[in-house]
Amino acid sequence: MVRYLPLCVLLLIFCNEDPAGEDIIDHYRDLGLLVIDTLTPIEIENSYSDLPNGYGSNLVLGIDSEYEARVLLKFQIPDTDYTDIDSVKLILDVNDFLKNEEVEFEIRLVTTEWNEAEVRWLAASEGLRWQSPGGDFGDTIIYSGKASKDSILVRIDPELFSDIKSTYGFILIPKDGGPLAFSAGSARFFLISNGEWTIFDLTGDSFIVNCLRFPEEGEYFLGSGYTFRDYLKFDIDTRYQEFWLARADLEVKILSHRSMQDSISYGLRSLKEEFSGIKTEIRDYDHHYLPIADSTLIIDVLKIVHYWVENPDSNYGAFLTLFPEDSDITRLMIDPDSIKLHLYLVNKPEGRF
Repeated sequence: MVRYLPLCVLLLIFCNEDPAGEDIIDHYRDLGLLVIDTLTPIEIENSYSDLPNGYGSNLVLGIDSEYEARVLLKFQIPDTDYTDIDSVKLILDVNDFLKNEEVEFEIRLVTTEWNEAEVRWLAASEGLRWQSPGGDFGDTIIYSGKASKDSILVRIDPELFSDIKSTYGFILIPKDGGPLAFSAGSARFFLISNGEWTIFDLTGDSFIVNCLRFPEEGEYFLGSGYTFRDYLKFDIDTRYQEFWLARADLEVKILSHRSMQDSISYGLRSLKEEFSGIKTEIRDYDHHYLPIADSTLIIDVLKIVHYWVENPDSNYGAFLTLFPEDSDITRLMIDPDSIKLHLYLVNKPEGRF
């Protein structure tokens, strides 16, 4: 019985389609069954846009030579007459878990209705562009000050409350410094009238970003806040069905980075249709955690490549992306010449009969 154990182990391994560890890869290599095929992209293209950030976990505010980020907030204020208003206040919570820089900013009133799920630097909602890119707002300055950490208490002149009721929320406009991130969903707006508190429900918040630094010829970015993705396509067809795909790794070298985090998540997102730009429909994907550094990253893409091998007509390529794309400002520059797809293939054992 012992003499059949190696064959049983091999059969057991071949039936397992989970990603193989280094020890199993070495085992196949020692048996002479391992074939490593390294592919480079047959297509690569920058893809970028100011996609909506309304469902992200942070609200980024700041301005420098590469980005300007503004924050939008709106609250449900009933059409009620409030008399003898003692005070009006807005509270904003800073997310101290990110790398924040002090920002000087002012708050004004938004004059065009906007949609949290759709608002961008150029548009208040789908089909409705701002009259001025970056938001439509009035001349009155509700507040002017600085923020760096912890919570911010904004005291508003009660005389301005009627103006607030008749507009579409607040816009925070950076004047210098940042970026700094407020926690999304945590802003509070309330007033005290005749000694009674009235707290208004937050109905929408987002941050909108104007990008001032785009990739030049030969440069490729990955980014969040202002979204950058890289479209990649590899020559994957039925020839790989002759093998068992034990592992598939995508290798990418990072040339430089800027980020509000010490680490990020990244991944490869397979397309559901022919590539037509950044809004091409994508499939779900597994993202991986990476400490930020100028280095080479290796992404496990076994599931995606295995699907392409078994369904070659589905190989529309994929987006290399960061995750999430809507919660901070991060940008990586990658080396396009470093992009390699390593396929670890195992020769299937010949039948005994």
